[in-house]
Amino acid sequence: MKKSVSLLLAVVMMLCAAAFGTCADELAAAEAVFGKPEAIDGKPDNGWKNAKTYRSDKHDSKTPTEIAAEWKVMYDSTYLYFLVDVTDSTIGSAEYEKCENPGDLWTKNTIHIMLDLGNEHTEGYDSNAFYIDVNARGYYWNHYISVANFVKTAVSLTDKGYCVEASVDIGIYSDFKAEKGSQFGLEIWVNDNICDNNGRADFVTWNGYSDAFSNTAHLGTVTLGEKPKNAEGYNGVICGTDITKLGATLTGITNATGKDMSFITNKNKTASENVDSFGANYSDDLGVWFGVEFEKEYDVSQVIFWEGGHWNDGGWFGESPKLQVFSDGKWKDVGFSLTPDYPADNREAQGATHESYIFTLNENVSCSKVRVVGKNNSFAGHASVSEIEVYCNGRGSEKPPVVDPPKTGDGMPVFVTVSAFAFVGICFISIRRKRKSV
Repeated sequence: MKKSVSLLLAVVMMLCAAAFGTCADELAAAEAVFGKPEAIDGKPDNGWKNAKTYRSDKHDSKTPTEIAAEWKVMYDSTYLYFLVDVTDSTIGSAEYEKCENPGDLWTKNTIHIMLDLGNEHTEGYDSNAFYIDVNARGYYWNHYISVANFVKTAVSLTDKGYCVEASVDIGIYSDFKAEKGSQFGLEIWVNDNICDNNGRADFVTWNGYSDAFSNTAHLGTVTLGEKPKNAEGYNGVICGTDITKLGATLTGITNATGKDMSFITNKNKTASENVDSFGANYSDDLGVWFGVEFEKEYDVSQVIFWEGGHWNDGGWFGESPKLQVFSDGKWKDVGFSLTPDYPADNREAQGATHESYIFTLNENVSCSKVRVVGKNNSFAGHASVSEIEVYCNGRGSEKPPVVDPPKTGDGMPVFVTVSAFAFVGICFISIRRKRKSV
């Protein structure tokens, strides 16, 4: 009997572990209140008065410096907002704080705002995770995804250090919902360089993990608070609805043959995946182009072209590209505005890799394919792309119904939970029967 009871307890423990998971490392938690600052100018204002204050004060160094930060977070229907007030008495001149390679800003007096908009707490940074660097003298850089078109930052010097303010357009990740209860991963990390030319002397974090720059499992969690019923809707960079959210299947197309085109439709905008036309055979005389096709026509309002890499011999278009759509059985040029302006035909002017170029059509166009067409550059002639996104207004914008499986508790499917307890019940009944028969 004792063996049977012990076996039953072991089974119950195993089932509970499988059903509800094991305890993970305790992560920091914060709440983003609904609201917005009066301006993004690096200065606290009345817009922040209802936001809660949190601290990044967990030191990395065995000989901690004075570095510390208090910060706040808010949201509205369009943006996530951050205000980071840094205590730091050793800030260098603008020339000192500058880095020849902007990716090295971490060696200076710089904050990192690390974000995982999917809040999956996976080990690596995926297609919805990135972080930005903002320097005490206003220098900016981003990691994993080039999000400059979706981010605004400002910095001001204060009596005790400096203050950074930032807004992040949530349209960069179309699955994120600016609603009460939504969550995202966050770390506010602050570096201290004491201006002795020896690089970073210390840094502080909110959550306390020194690998957060590469491991989103160690980001804390921010939960969106109450949202007013009369709140305005999204009004940011993105115009329309991502057609993949409407059930559309995208197929990559190009005149650069022999390439794996699945990369440009898989939502991965990072440096790990590109489609490059280098060494390819061209099937027409347009120059070089990349596009996508879909299984039916949509009223397209916007196309976002995420470029790929840059190399000494090319990787970009030779001049500002144009946009074409496939309608009535043929390709047609369409009118649009491009954000930002396309840079000159050289690597220095092209700047960061994997940047987004946003084509906003002058009017919606019904079509089943789109392509971005550019002239060969003056170097090796090749260009590259990491992702193409298509947005829709009007016809085709009806989203098919999605039926999710019923859930209980912390998201456990009902049938798994029921099955677990049913199995325990069967074991218990079996033991009772054996006891009666003895």
